[in-house]
Amino acid sequence: MQEYINVAQLNVNHCGAAQSLLQQTAVERKIDLFLLSEPYIPSGGNADVDTIFDETGKSAIKCCAGFQVQERQNPPLSGFAYGKVKGVHFYSCYGPPSDSLQQFEGMLEALVEHARGRGPVVIAGDFNAWALEWGSRASNRRGRALVDAMYMLDLVLLNDGLRSTFDNDRGSSYIDVTFVSRSIAANVNWKVLDDVTLSDHALITFKIQLTSGTNRLLRRQMGRAWDTKRIDNAMLEYIIDDLENPVGQVESMVANLNLLLEKTCDATMPRRKTSRKNKPPVYWWCDTLGNMRAECHSARRRAQRARGRDNHPQLIEQYKLVRAALQKEIAKAKAGAFKELLTSLDEDPWGMAYKIVYKRIKATGGKGQLEPEIMARIVEELFPKQTTLWQAAQITTGEQFPRITPEEVVSAAKRIKPSKAPGLDGIPRGVIKA
Repeated sequence: MQEYINVAQLNVNHCGAAQSLLQQTAVERKIDLFLLSEPYIPSGGNADVDTIFDETGKSAIKCCAGFQVQERQNPPLSGFAYGKVKGVHFYSCYGPPSDSLQQFEGMLEALVEHARGRGPVVIAGDFNAWALEWGSRASNRRGRALVDAMYMLDLVLLNDGLRSTFDNDRGSSYIDVTFVSRSIAANVNWKVLDDVTLSDHALITFKIQLTSGTNRLLRRQMGRAWDTKRIDNAMLEYIIDDLENPVGQVESMVANLNLLLEKTCDATMPRRKTSRKNKPPVYWWCDTLGNMRAECHSARRRAQRARGRDNHPQLIEQYKLVRAALQKEIAKAKAGAFKELLTSLDEDPWGMAYKIVYKRIKATGGKGQLEPEIMARIVEELFPKQTTLWQAAQITTGEQFPRITPEEVVSAAKRIKPSKAPGLDGIPRGVIKA
């Protein structure tokens, strides 16, 4: 089971092509969750079902990888979107530069009030605030207000100030910031990437370590599971014949037996290799778009390196042309792929179109918009009430139970199906059965 969340943070600048490009970025970078400022919302208002917006629609949280939202703010508040995912409380924020200082401080007060008492917390976004703490040349009043607010929540700043998060032909700045609780601040691998985003803002990525439950902790202590398909049965029989029955107290006997089984498994089969499977690209992605994105990246780097030189304006114009061409090609590719999906429905109703729709429905947890009365009637029809046909056994206090014999243990082990999943100790059922 995945023990961390890969998070990406970006101000999309209301650009549809930039937000579409994020879909392919999520695949290539294995992103699980996006924290977006100024997201793109289609003219019809049909936003993704797996996206949480604030009241203004200028900040959003978008879940990928089938992650489900455990909690959200309803009705949404202004200035920040809130969602609890995998036990972590995420806040995606946006502070418009047009807001007055009083409006900005009011948004921060609402944010602090909502986040207080929750944990662990991630607060990220474009606050349009300057502060020396995250690399700005000077601190302004908005920056000092933001620092004070995050201090009240005892959060840790992840920005290192080494690279700007906003860059265009007029200059650069550090206005996209990330704060997290101290409990998850270690090993976050926060960084500003050089990827093409089709936005003036840079893509920020970091990793949140999930709090391990008891079962997951035990499995991690046990290490990787064994590959039972590569077991050496001859070696297993040889080792089993030479095993000695453990003796002593019950607790020590159990511990020694588990240790013997682990050593037996290590000697008869290798451990499984753990790796995250590579996901296929989004359905409208193609090699042409990949090449154009690489060309756009090169044009942007040439323009950045030429800043202050005579040819800088010309290189900026070249970059804008290449970027516009990429945006146009993305829109063309999405339109063409959508038409192909519609055409393929008659030939293959369970094909790509079905998989895309099913994935969207699954991301919402399969929750519909049915009225409670209708839902109750459906449940009553599908699951009618049954008369209890059994009665709990009556156990007399102090009743003596017979001891379990070794023969009974062997008999129970023989009844175990070899394909049954192992328990917390990870010992394959085939080894116990042997």
